[in-house]
Amino acid sequence: MLTPDSQKSRRRGSRESRRHTPKANTKGLYQRAFKQAFVKLDPRVMLKNPVMFVVWVGTIVTALLTIDPTLFGPVPGENQRVFNGLVTLILFFTLVLQTSPKR
Repeated sequence: MLTPDSQKSRRRGSRESRRHTPKANTKGLYQRAFKQAFVKLDPRVMLKNPVMFVVWVGTIVTALLTIDPTLFGPVPGENQRVFNGLVTLILFFTLVLQTSPKR
């Protein structure tokens, strides 16, 4: 006597006989995504998203402050270049990850 499970498997066919969909071509996917992320860092593209444009401007300002911490006046404290450099890196990675192509 056939059980309901065996009837279902009989209708669908054996596992080996079923067709599988081909996998997507992912060759060069990460290289294209990385390149597109940097292309989208263009200020004209950034103006379309005001929040990310402000992050972009902040990245430029902190990068300038990393080069010369006294650019806008005297700064108390030590290691200002290290702090500004870390903030610049965080803002830069925020931009790159935000502008990377979405699925």
